[in-house]
Order: sequence, then C-alpha cells, then structure tokens
Amino acid sequence: MPTNQLKAVPTQISTSQDIVDHILNNDIVLQSSEMLHKLLKKYPDEPGLVRVYADQLKKNGALDSAADLYSKAAKQFLEKGKVPAAIALKIRQWRINSPTKATVNKFLLNLMQVAGDNTPVTSFFCQLNFRELIALFSIAEIIQLPPDHTVKKVGDSEDSLCFVISGTLKDSMYNTIDNRAKVYREPNLYLKENDSFGDIYPFDSDKKSNSYIETKSQVELLKISKEKLRKICTKYPKIEHGLLNLLKIRSNSSMDDSREKLRYVRRIQSKMELQIEIHLNGSQNTSICLSGYSSDVSIGGIRFIMDEISLKSSSEISSFEKGINNAKVQVNFPIEDLAVSIPGKIVWVSQVLHEGRKTIALGIQFDKMSPKLKGLLMVFFDSFHKN
Repeated sequence: MPTNQLKAVPTQISTSQDIVDHILNNDIVLQSSEMLHKLLKKYPDEPGLVRVYADQLKKNGALDSAADLYSKAAKQFLEKGKVPAAIALKIRQWRINSPTKATVNKFLLNLMQVAGDNTPVTSFFCQLNFRELIALFSIAEIIQLPPDHTVKKVGDSEDSLCFVISGTLKDSMYNTIDNRAKVYREPNLYLKENDSFGDIYPFDSDKKSNSYIETKSQVELLKISKEKLRKICTKYPKIEHGLLNLLKIRSNSSMDDSREKLRYVRRIQSKMELQIEIHLNGSQNTSICLSGYSSDVSIGGIRFIMDEISLKSSSEISSFEKGINNAKVQVNFPIEDLAVSIPGKIVWVSQVLHEGRKTIALGIQFDKMSPKLKGLLMVFFDSFHKN
C-alpha cells in the first residue's frame, strides 16, 4: 500500500510547509504515521496537523494518545479564537475518555478567558454549565463535506443547527411570497469559521428553507438535530435561551386582540443600563436590587449582566446562583420620563468573564404582556437601536 494518497494538488509541492497546507486542505492523505510524526515535530503549533495525527492514532487503536492530542489541538484552536474547531475536538476527546466536572469547567473557563464573548457562537457556548455542555455535546455530529456540495436547497425542511468548523459556504437567499416583506439581509452570504446557520426556532414551527447553501471548499460542520435540541431544551432551558441569542430570533407579537399580522422586533445588541429587583422565595417582602446592563434585549426577555459583584469564593457564588434560580423579578426600563417595570423570572444563571472581570449573567424571561405594553417596548427598542 502506498504511504500517501494524492488528490488533485493544484500547486507544485516544494517545501514541507506546502505538504502541511495540502494535508490540511485534504489534497493529500498521509497513511504513514512516521511521516506525520516528523511533520508534527517541525510544526508543533499547527493544530490542524495535530488533529490529523490524532485521527490517525484513533484509527490505529491508540485511543488514549489520540485523546491527549485532541486536547492539545483544542487548546491551540481556542488560542486562535476558532471556537467551533476547539469544541469539535473536545467532543472527539470526551467520546474517548469521559470528562470530569472539573475538566469541563476548566474548558469553559478557558473558553471565556481566551475567546471572550464577542461573537454569537462564542457567547452561546460560554453561557453553558457542565451539565448543559455535556448534554449538547452528546447530540452533536461532526461532518465533513467536499467542495461544491449542496448542503440545503430551497424548500428543504429546517431540521438542524450547524456551526462552521472550517471552510467556506455560500448562502443564497431567495424571496418567496411568504418572506418577501420580512427579509432584511443580502441575497448572498459567505459562511466561514465561527458562523452558524439553521432556522430551527421556534421548535414547533415547520419551517422550510429560503436559502440555497453550498460548500465552496472542503468544509467541516458541527451539526445538531432540531428534534434532539428540542428534547434537551425541556430539561435545560438556558440552552433554549442561548439559541434565541444565537439565532437573533425576531419575536412576534400581536398588536391588538384581533390577531393582527405578526410584527418582527430587532434584538438590541447595544449596552443598556438597567436595574432589576429579585423576589426571593416568591415573596416581594424579601428582595434584592441589582444594577447592571444588558447587551441583548427583546420582547421575550433579556440577558442581564451584573455591574458589580462582591461574591469572592466559589461557594458564595454557587450559593447565590441556587438562591435566585427561577426567582421572580421586576426589570426596570428607563423609558424617557416613565418608570416601566416588567415582571418575569430568572431561567438561567451563569458565571461569565466580561471586560476582564468575573461576574454573573442572568437569563430573564418576561411574563406575558398586554398589547399596549408590547407596543411601547417596540417603540422604545426601535428608538434605542437607532441612537
């Protein structure tokens, strides 16, 4: 058997770096572990090459060694800000050796410290805890696709959420009679690393694709089934709230009791100062007031980040989280000269690293509102978005 398998190599190979580039582009498939090991010694900081070597070790039955290299490559990808790539390798590693809670929490901390929360995909994974991350990883599928492959056609069922690990896809939007008045995006988008796609929410809506998505290069995706997501979200509501942020769902609300045509509301990504009042044990007589802000507000709820936190030890933070989870809240909006207070409940609590400091973020879901209050909020949101 030949040591190498060559595909259509577009350029002449003159250096070992050329060989590495073609291996990563899948133009060359090396069957020789010895040659891969030599390349890896020369390029130890190339996470893609580390991953290829780990794949080969796994194929040859050296599972523990493969898991170690998956862990190393995941850390290297994370340092480069390539979150889905790092996550895909953690999935591979943990499917070989089940992780401890401490191991998962360390990965989440590295994710927050290295990648921050500056992209929707990173924010989605950063806000998860140990059990939520493991649940999500257990239903994820890693797939590889060749260039010029059709991923989704117009009219296909929107049945999965995909994160782009590597490569480029073209997303061509086609207006239909139903969506012509609602589309606010360019007709063609190019999806790359750290992007996601899949119009899967709300779960009970049988949506059809308005896009034609095809690969423009070798592509690797992290794919999660809509039905499997629906099931784990019933147990872990914070994952569902994270999906709202990730997909930038436009909340629909009826403007009168006659069930007028649904309107779409933009989610506000700008920093908005807020105050919330948390009613402990469901009692308004026992409450705490917190100052902070939200970078994500919609008709459905907010992601509230505490401004200052005096909790120092992990036990204090853990006790605080347990004490306020599912508690009733009042969110106070500064709408001009009005004092507007909206009731809701805390659906998730998470430690986050924001602007270089550790604090706590709260996922708050609003209670059902009257049509008039919804209308006032939509006017306010629209005004705030334009400022």
